[in-house]
Amino acid sequence: FTGSNFYYGTTVSNPRFIDVKTSSDFIGIHFIAATTFLIDHSSLEGIWGIKIENLLNPDSGDSFISNSTLTGQSATTTIGGAMLYTSGGGLKVVNNKFLYGKYHVYFDWSIGTSANILFSNNSFETTQETSIYATGNTPLARLDFTNNTWNLKGNVFMVDASPPSGFYLDMLTFTGNSIEACVDSGGTCGGSSSRAGIDLGAVHHAHISDNVINMHSELTANTI
Repeated sequence: FTGSNFYYGTTVSNPRFIDVKTSSDFIGIHFIAATTFLIDHSSLEGIWGIKIENLLNPDSGDSFISNSTLTGQSATTTIGGAMLYTSGGGLKVVNNKFLYGKYHVYFDWSIGTSANILFSNNSFETTQETSIYATGNTPLARLDFTNNTWNLKGNVFMVDASPPSGFYLDMLTFTGNSIEACVDSGGTCGGSSSRAGIDLGAVHHAHISDNVINMHSELTANTI
């Protein structure tokens, strides 16, 4: 670990977590006021592998998570997963593996709009409910999923169709991804009747193209 000294109530600038391994009953790494952080070649495990809520000084998109494994709590009764993202600036998430948890990535957006959040060349495997889920109470500007792979039983991507007042995802780009998923009403996949493969929910604009999708499920869109 390298970077500035940490004092509660101040901002940590340019922290670097390289070849770090965490195993926690709570959160592996928790950012509250970090700018331009880097996580690389690390293994983060906990009820949430990582939590990002950069309340004081959200950055403009220079933070990076790469070449790492993020693992969430595997208990189905626990709302946990690989990544919890509640506020901050842009973020690049590239060439990682996401494992276990009720969710792989859970956006519970609470403060301000974000810069572009990019997920590229990641592998999402073995989740118990939904791989990517977005909700909150203030708009989320843009999510970009490019050249990722999913191999799982469960929902692939869902944006809350009945979110608290004020939340929506303004722009979704979903291109060049490969999806092998099994979601049904309780037969082959063991899901529930409320599950769907891809549910766009409260999305204002979407660009979906050049994906390879093989799933026992459906593509649903409530608001585009």
